[in-house]
Amino acid sequence: WLIRKDEPGAAAAPRRTLYLTPEGRAELERRLREPGELDISDENRWFTLLAFLRHLDAPEEQAALQLRAPLGRQVKRAPGRGGGSRLVLPDEP
Repeated sequence: WLIRKDEPGAAAAPRRTLYLTPEGRAELERRLREPGELDISDENRWFTLLAFLRHLDAPEEQAALQLRAPLGRQVKRAPGRGGGSRLVLPDEP
């Protein structure tokens, strides 16, 4: 699912960079569309899902995942920098 490449650094040691294969991208999208119950209920896993949410192209799919937020942790969209939007918890400004 991943390809690891060593790339030269500008002034430092080479960097290790990870790239998704097409199969890895498909798996990531599947896990975002069909998360397991633990992915929803565990706070660390939930925030990891949200971090990768932008990889789902359809806003409807993003919204469907956000609606599965654990009770008391419903997320919403707020204006972001550059005219975009960001996900925030209800108690954030």
